[in-house]
Amino acid sequence: MIDEQIIQAASIAIVSATAGLLPYPVADVFDDATFILLTFETPPSRTGFIDATVRMELAEALDAIVPTHPRQSFGSWIVVFTHGGKIYDSIYSGFSAVDNVP
Repeated sequence: MIDEQIIQAASIAIVSATAGLLPYPVADVFDDATFILLTFETPPSRTGFIDATVRMELAEALDAIVPTHPRQSFGSWIVVFTHGGKIYDSIYSGFSAVDNVP
């Protein structure tokens, strides 16, 4: 189950992996605390795709922190990057550098 400690650890891992370039995310928990959506609203200068190395660091950190759940066959977390209310990039559990590099 995803609790406040997991949300805090995931948020810290993201800020650390991005060397502080991203603020703490907004976290929303769904499906009886088995799935977490982490959202970043970024300034205009950061609205390109997220660097492949950073993507891998984020995915590895979150895969280690967020527990899997049998009900979540596609993974237990997703990170979305938005600007002006529109998603421009995302990273999700089970991330593959081959499948997700723009």
